Parts: sequence; C-alpha cells; structure tokens
Amino acid sequence: MLVKKSWILYLPFLTLGILIFQSTLPLWFGHISTDTYVYYNRASYFFNNLNLADFEGNEHLPGAIIYFILATPAFFFKSTWESYVWGFITVNSIATLIIDFFIAKIAGLKNILFLSLILLSVGPISLFRFDLLVVLLTIISFYFFIKEKNLKSAFFLGSATLVKIYPVIFLPYLLYLIYKKQNILETLKFFSTYILSLVGLLWLYVLFFQVSMENILFSLTFHTLKPVHTESLWTTILTIYSYLVNNTYPEIVSAWGINGLAEKYWLLPLWFYNYAWVLPVGLFYIWLLKNRKKFENFDIRIPILIVLLFLIFSKVLSHQYLLWFLLLIPLLNYKRLMSRAWIVNIFLILLTNLLHQYIYPLNYTQFLNDYYNHNVLSSYLFWLNALSNLILVIIFWRIFREIKIKDD
Repeated sequence: MLVKKSWILYLPFLTLGILIFQSTLPLWFGHISTDTYVYYNRASYFFNNLNLADFEGNEHLPGAIIYFILATPAFFFKSTWESYVWGFITVNSIATLIIDFFIAKIAGLKNILFLSLILLSVGPISLFRFDLLVVLLTIISFYFFIKEKNLKSAFFLGSATLVKIYPVIFLPYLLYLIYKKQNILETLKFFSTYILSLVGLLWLYVLFFQVSMENILFSLTFHTLKPVHTESLWTTILTIYSYLVNNTYPEIVSAWGINGLAEKYWLLPLWFYNYAWVLPVGLFYIWLLKNRKKFENFDIRIPILIVLLFLIFSKVLSHQYLLWFLLLIPLLNYKRLMSRAWIVNIFLILLTNLLHQYIYPLNYTQFLNDYYNHNVLSSYLFWLNALSNLILVIIFWRIFREIKIKDD
C-alpha cells in the first residue's frame, strides 16, 4: 500500500511533465498558445501602467484578469510574450497541483489517478487557458460545503463566479440543500455571503485596478455577441440542416474571438442560442424538486449533470470548457468510479476528450478549411466533432439514468 501511495504522489508531477512536453511541440503549441497573446496584453498593460483605467475592449471578468497578472513575475526576467507563456504555464501547474490536493482531501488519494487520466486526454490546452482557476475555486467551495462551512463555501463560489459566470448555476442546488438540512436563516446567510463576495471583490477590483463599470459591463456583454461556435452541438445540427433542407454548405466567420457560423445560417436569433441552456437546466432543477426526497444530501453527480447540460446546449463549446465538468468527476467515490457503469463512462469521457483534442489543436486548420472550402459533410473531422458532441449527450443520459435509481 505504501508503494502504491508513493507512486500516486508522483503521478501529478508526471502528468504535468507530459503536458508541458506536449505543449512545446508545434502540433499543439501553434493553436493553443493564441489566447495567451490576449492574456499577455492585459498583464503587460498592468505591468507598465500599474492600473487598467484606460484599457479598452476587455472581455474578461475580474478574476480572470487577476489570474493573468499572476504570471507577470516572469517579466522580471524578460518582459516578452515567450517568458509570459512560461509564467502562465507555471501558474496553471500550481493550480493543477492544488486541485490534486483537494481531490485527495475530498475523495481520497486514489482518485488522483482519474484526474491524471482526464488531464492527459484533454491535453496541454488546460495549461494555456484559465479554466483551471474557476474549477479550483468551485471545488474549494464544494469542499467547504461538504464540511458544512457554508459561509466559506459561499465566498469561494462567489469568487469562482468572478472568473467565469457559469458557477452561478450551482447556487440553487446548494441553497436548496441548506434549506432542507438547516433552515431559512442559514439559507439567507449563504445567499447573502455569495452576493457580498461578488460585490466586495468587485469593489476591490475596481478600486485597486481603477477599472470603470463601463469596462466591466462590456466584459459581461462581449460573449453574448459571439456567433454560434463551430464546435458546438448547435453548429453540428445547423450544418446538417443547411445541407439537407437547402442543399447548401454553411459559411463560417471569425468574430468576437471565435470561429462560428455566419448569421444567415442560424435559423433563430442570437439571443436564443445565448440562453438556450436556461430551459433544459431549469427543467432539470424542476425534476430535482419533484424527486427531492432522494437528493437531500450533497451528491457531486448533480453539479456534474447541471454543468454538462449547460455545455451541451451552450452556443460556444471550446475544448477547455469541458474541464468544468470533467474535473468534478474525480470527486466521486472511488468504488463508484471502479464500477462497471462508470468504467464505461470514463471510457466515453476519455474518448470524447481525445476526439476534441484531435480536432483542436491537432487538425484545427483543416477543420476550418473544410468549412471555408465547403467540404463539410465529406470531412471526417466534421463527423468526429459530431461524434464527440453526441458522446457528451450519452454521458449525460447515462449519469442521469443512474441517479434516477436510488442506489446509495
């Protein structure tokens, strides 16, 4: 047992070593490094001005900006984008190790194995984006929630929401559990702490970085202007529809930081795709309420299903977004993960990650060219992307079917 434990303790470092090595190879680095130019510009601007007062066109939330700035100590050695990339990889590597720590605290040391498998299947993109931060803060929030330290849990959930907005979808679930197990007063305390953490941290951000509220509001509206993303399930459906019904291949555009379908192929207005996730997530919550006697204790499968449902119906489905639900999976009980049903689930999870990674970044140029050159349906990459999205639906259904049965 001691040998096994010592082997597992080395596993996070081995995993990071493999990912960092992959990230240096042109096959990966060329595409996954593009977003770090944006992060570098924000961090460099602050490093040169010691504020963000006049920085315009910022689409990132306060928590993300602070994370970008954390990599700027690399500037003391050399103030270049290349040095910043290594600083950013370092910050993300530290975040990964902290996630390993909390997974071991919550679910046990053995579950680090599942985290490593997931990270390796996702590939080095996790080290070049800031999604690890929001997942880390969410996991810390769940850790304190499990420990019944509600105010700390609410604070970290609020902090996570200031990095990316999506953790707010977990709030109704946590509020319901507190109400059922404690009382309305404790529920109000949790909600108030969540709101105060948002407002308080936002106020400190505005004060310290001298950011205008107009800048912050722009960052909130920026993502609603993005087109329907090429890798999303919506684009898969709209592409097939366009060919079968109109006998035309859709065109794509590069706008608002992503590649997506041209507006004339959307069928419905953009606001529909922005908020299409609200209905399925809302219906899932209604189903939970109807079956509330089975779900009066915290079950990590519920947040997994909530965020997975959100992603399936989201208009943007970048590969790194899958980390939002993937890194919650190692929080499951080890015996459950080793069950026959979850071995199948893990296989499907690894498969969809490998398919996503194969498309982006390994063959992304060809994937885009197939759209631009109107060879979409004859492209195996299009169908691999369609398959990877279908697998996400299958994973959701398998986990949902499992929780319908009282098996605990």
